[in-house]
Amino acid sequence: MITSPEDYLQYADYVCTGEGEVALEEFIGHVMSDTPIEFVRGIAYRRDDGTIVNNSSIPLIDINTIPLPS
Repeated sequence: MITSPEDYLQYADYVCTGEGEVALEEFIGHVMSDTPIEFVRGIAYRRDDGTIVNNSSIPLIDINTIPLPS
């Protein structure tokens, strides 16, 4: 979990601040459907005006409930 996204946003457009397994799936879905990134939970990004946005967090999940890749 990233606690200071400001540090990482100097080098990246988006950073995951929470449960990556969930955030990545939501992020890819939003990018593919061209819907606003502001609704992706667990990420932070910098707006065009330079302000940093921390989207809502994702509750901790039981890693054992995530299916293994096939």
